[in-house]
Amino acid sequence: MHVAFRHDHQPLTAAQEAALISMHFDWTTIPGDTSLVLLQNKLPKFNDVLKTYCLNFNGRVTMPSVKNFQLALRTHDQAAEDAAPVRLQFGRVSRDRFSMDVRAPVPVYMALAVCLTTFDAIEKI
Repeated sequence: MHVAFRHDHQPLTAAQEAALISMHFDWTTIPGDTSLVLLQNKLPKFNDVLKTYCLNFNGRVTMPSVKNFQLALRTHDQAAEDAAPVRLQFGRVSRDRFSMDVRAPVPVYMALAVCLTTFDAIEKI
């Protein structure tokens, strides 16, 4: 999952939108300006004990789910990306309850909107 928005919370320009939806867009570069904030999924690490891929939610998420995710700021280098702080995390804590944690620069209304899309996308699969 990739999420992009402007620091000033204004709508994306036509050029920014076109670059972001292009199938040839390279997420390692920002097209011509630095007003965009780019977030992407943190990749899970393989856990040898559990024999599965896992994300570290620091106890905030207690149940496995395909809806669980973490978004961090997009960086230009893989080592920095692995250490990048999580800006939005969402995950299952019980059968019908979820936890959402968000921190700046992600606005709460946008975080909620992103989290709600996981329900729609998963249900259709």
